[in-house]
Amino acid sequence: MVDLTKYKKAFGIKTPLAVFPPKELKRRWRILCQKYHPDHGGTERAFKFVQEAYQALKKEQRLLAEIGKLKEAKANEGMFTSEVPHGIGEIKVKLADGYIYLWDIG
Repeated sequence: MVDLTKYKKAFGIKTPLAVFPPKELKRRWRILCQKYHPDHGGTERAFKFVQEAYQALKKEQRLLAEIGKLKEAKANEGMFTSEVPHGIGEIKVKLADGYIYLWDIG
């Protein structure tokens, strides 16, 4: 996984991403976009960094949410199975009790 510390610091996130509200992440992204947009006195490099950080944090947040759902489903049903749609890659996540596969949809 990517080291997200510099992205979290730029967004001012001090809590774990798994419990950080997605709406708050988007709100902070919009504020930073306005602040660093080249048309508003920011630099293109800073603006691209904000975009890159938001995409990475959003992807990590979705992944953590999906892992939480899979752990809950596994605990409730004993085992979680799903068919993989054709043409979609898979992400392999190692947990303490084994591997869970997440489908990389986007």
